Amino acid sequence: MPDWDVRLFAYIEANSARPFVWGEFDCALFACNCVREMTGFDMAAEFRGKYKSARGALRIIKPYKSLMGLANAMFSVRHSLEKVPWPFAQRGDVVILAAPWLDCPAVAGPYGALGIMCDRMALAPGPESLVPVAPSTILGAWRV
Repeated sequence: MPDWDVRLFAYIEANSARPFVWGEFDCALFACNCVREMTGFDMAAEFRGKYKSARGALRIIKPYKSLMGLANAMFSVRHSLEKVPWPFAQRGDVVILAAPWLDCPAVAGPYGALGIMCDRMALAPGPESLVPVAPSTILGAWRV
């Protein structure tokens, strides 16, 4: 869509002060919502509304072994987004990040967090609002 960047940043601005809530505004839904704003396609349709806790999120992640595994299956396999080396992530790309600000050890640890690349930093939901994250925490990226 030609105005993807305008719609993406309008979504980010409208949700910048929104806190992390499992199943409503968590890292996976935030990243998928950003992709939906850019493309019109809902990549979270299969798991949207199916969990409300860290335990529920882990139930969805478990068959894929990690959030990276789920993200690879969801973005690369099912929806043909190109996986790119993280140093080449650019504005609008989905990224997976090390997530030390999350207080859920099951998600911080080996799972990380999904976010969206915005110019020279990534954004992901934090406890109280969207959190800017340094590119050095990017573990992987998918081109949207």
